[in-house]
Amino acid sequence: MSDHERPWLCPEPRCTPLLNLKDGDYKDITVPEPGESFFCWGVMERPVEFVYDSVVHPNDCNGCTYTPLKGLIRFQECDADWENLSTYYAIAVKRLRARPVAPTHEGGENVTELG
Repeated sequence: MSDHERPWLCPEPRCTPLLNLKDGDYKDITVPEPGESFFCWGVMERPVEFVYDSVVHPNDCNGCTYTPLKGLIRFQECDADWENLSTYYAIAVKRLRARPVAPTHEGGENVTELG
């Protein structure tokens, strides 16, 4: 499987996947696997445009997230949104690591068991 297959729950057939990030042992993103999550980033030939406060927002990128807990979340974005988000993720990681006690997900007290 490549890193740009169409996920099994893709909400936009006009979108061409560019990159997938599969959770854990997810083997084939084109079929559902119990308990597994994915992220997918893709682009559309024609943007979806909306107007807010008289400003036109053309969005030709999609960022989709699927988790068993939250379901599918689709963000209609543009390349500037992705660039800004990457910058802010980098800042957030630096601030997280600069904390005296970093949160843990490997058997630590911040883990919540579901299901």
